[in-house]
Amino acid sequence: MKRLLPIILLTTLPLSAQKAQWVVKPKYEGISAFTEGISAVQSGGKWGYATDRGKEILAPAYDVVYPFSEGLGVIASADHSLIAIADRQGQLTPVREKLKIDSRFATFNDGLLLVSNGKKWGYLNASGKMAIDCKYISAQPFSEGLGAVLLNEYWFYIGTNGATMVRPNVKKEIYWALGFHEGKALLLYKNSMGYIDASGRELSDRLPQITPPADGASYKEKTLVCKEGELLFDQQSRATAFVTAQGERTVFIPPAGKNGEALDIVKAANGRFGAIAHRQESPLAFALEVDTAISVFGHPAPLEYLIRNTSPLEMENLEVKLNGKPSLPLASIAPGGESRYKLLVDKVSEDPVEIRELHLAISEYGLSVGEDKRQVPLKSVTAIGIDIPADNVLLQAGQASYPLDIRLENLSSIPVDRLDVSVGSQKRTIRMDAGESRRVQFNIPATMQTVNVVVKPPGSPQVSKSKRINVRQESTQPPLTPDSARLSKQIIIQ
Repeated sequence: MKRLLPIILLTTLPLSAQKAQWVVKPKYEGISAFTEGISAVQSGGKWGYATDRGKEILAPAYDVVYPFSEGLGVIASADHSLIAIADRQGQLTPVREKLKIDSRFATFNDGLLLVSNGKKWGYLNASGKMAIDCKYISAQPFSEGLGAVLLNEYWFYIGTNGATMVRPNVKKEIYWALGFHEGKALLLYKNSMGYIDASGRELSDRLPQITPPADGASYKEKTLVCKEGELLFDQQSRATAFVTAQGERTVFIPPAGKNGEALDIVKAANGRFGAIAHRQESPLAFALEVDTAISVFGHPAPLEYLIRNTSPLEMENLEVKLNGKPSLPLASIAPGGESRYKLLVDKVSEDPVEIRELHLAISEYGLSVGEDKRQVPLKSVTAIGIDIPADNVLLQAGQASYPLDIRLENLSSIPVDRLDVSVGSQKRTIRMDAGESRRVQFNIPATMQTVNVVVKPPGSPQVSKSKRINVRQESTQPPLTPDSARLSKQIIIQ
């Protein structure tokens, strides 16, 4: 049982492509080459059609679908029985008659499709109706308005209205008549081949020696294997090249160049097939919301990328790597839309400012679609406020030290689990919630005229504050007794 096999143009997935993009997402088991901007796609063992922008115009539900030609696709069962004709919108025209097709020539040419009623051959029009009845022993698809047919053991060419147009003016037995290209068609004889023009006149072109096979079955294969080599032909049964057994090639019709946007069909990391297009620019543009990242208490610094999809296609299943390591996934981005992507940049030292290298790489189904490389300053901020409330301290006689409350404030919205606070040789370790204020008491020696408070947050430089405090000792002279006080007063009065 023969089925349409996808023409897979496998290429190694360009993981560093940057300027490539999936136009047909890799979700298919098979995908054919694009013709007229439409490809046959396979899913669940069935075939349908998708455009070169990834839109399914006909969901995979059929045994066989054939390439588009003249704006039409041909749908058949596994035994090549014709089912329907599809247009570019996916609308179907059912074929009511029981007809079969030749899988080699299953495309419309000059508005007609070569079909068979099981015994003889004729032509169907785009409306699904017979245009030329099945009355020929053999027939070829139309090219340049002419179709080769075999009737009563003679090959000749008819027009699209069924009228005889060209009778080859040769005295040799014609084994096979092929299609016209640039005004001439190749004929195969018993021991040679030659060209005729549109009037049927034989031309004198020099051609390779060829001995066509005598059995009729050979003419039903995808190439014609002859004694000297192999004759290749296209979907219009036009001879394209002859390749000898030694590999020497004679080209009759040069390969056509790609029209429009060049697409490569590739197999993605998920094991499915899709198609990619190559762009002049990367489909993604990057911008950072801030120039400097801020780290508080050694915590990773948050950064926000603004990522814009500059292409007309939706991007999905996006994977992100930061400096070569998998990062948070990214939601899909609509055509022309943008997404904000938040990431964390680790603090690795206690330096006030670090210069960090950022390499953000984004892939879609394993295909690299954009990257951004830059250096970002990572700055530690002073997130602790220090207040030394005292200005003057009066010590009692013999008092060698005094208590002092240091007021600390967490100026950030991030809690700090370990905060080392030092005054001289004294040290306290505390925890502070976000925005919390609290007092930490130290015992200050009377001899310390300047109090220096040092606060060390984790993973960031220390914060300090100094204040000179006026420390006075109470006088040691004993107070006067009441009698002596009265005596002193009397002396002054006198």
